[in-house]
Amino acid sequence: METRYLVYLSRLVDPMGPGAVAGIIRESRGNNAIRGLTGALMFDGERFCQYLEGPADEIMRTFTAIQHDARHAAIELLASGSARERRFASWSMAYVYAVTPTLIDEIGGGGIRGVADAFASALVHCDGDL
Repeated sequence: METRYLVYLSRLVDPMGPGAVAGIIRESRGNNAIRGLTGALMFDGERFCQYLEGPADEIMRTFTAIQHDARHAAIELLASGSARERRFASWSMAYVYAVTPTLIDEIGGGGIRGVADAFASALVHCDGDL
């Protein structure tokens, strides 16, 4: 089965505090496990950057749901395509802290290799079990 990836940026519509983000992460982990998706979610207090990977139909179904989710605004697709293997195979949804104020900006300005590498390098600041 072909592995697809998708990376997007979005803004949290109503910054309801850490509880809102924790709820999104718990929901994503459950849904992704059922759908065979893996990836990482980064949040800087205002913006999300998410890297999703898995079956093409599930990637598109999930991205469509995100586009219709009232918690997200200003959604911007950064990259999508095929990959030989998963970068985050052991994570249904790793939560990566944006450890520098400009990390999401840097990811938004880079190509897919830079995006995946930025997430991978940030995994040391990751909560795998929120």
